[in-house]
Amino acid sequence: LWRVGRGGSKDNELKRFTFVSLPGYVDDAASNGEKLYTIAVNSEAYYLIALDANTGKVIWKTAISQIPTGSNNPRNPFGYANSETFMGTPPIYYNGRVFAATNAGIIAAVDASTGQPVWAYQYTSKLPYTRRSIRSNTALILSQVNPLIITQGQLLTLPADGSEVMGLSTMDGSLLWKTSSNGISQ
Repeated sequence: LWRVGRGGSKDNELKRFTFVSLPGYVDDAASNGEKLYTIAVNSEAYYLIALDANTGKVIWKTAISQIPTGSNNPRNPFGYANSETFMGTPPIYYNGRVFAATNAGIIAAVDASTGQPVWAYQYTSKLPYTRRSIRSNTALILSQVNPLIITQGQLLTLPADGSEVMGLSTMDGSLLWKTSSNGISQ
């Protein structure tokens, strides 16, 4: 077993990062073996990170968004009260790319092999928002972390900080459609 991030080895390059999504797991020839993709933050930005699933070694890490400011009286690096939890959606792999949603106004795609950014889409975020969570000993069960779904070349998402279901092009991140409380637009 291995450990990275806080609590990992002293020379760990991710020791100043906090993981804010569950990992997405991929095991296929196109991605060159078993990998975990996850979202982490430091004091300035969200990062999409690829780890070797067998060793925990960082394959690449790519900044995908700055951390939004959400409060006039920040109490933690995210600008939210310490009791609030801020989580990204678990990344998914599709056709050589990794897709991630920060749930803080950004959805991004990067090349799965190199970590090079392909596109990013910024949507209207309802931050700051209060997310209900249940804390049980050391486990934290989160609500409102919605999955990313890919079908017919579209990335479907309802970000936890948004109020619209969106369909984005997996090729370039362009908005194909969105559904709000007023019906379908665009």
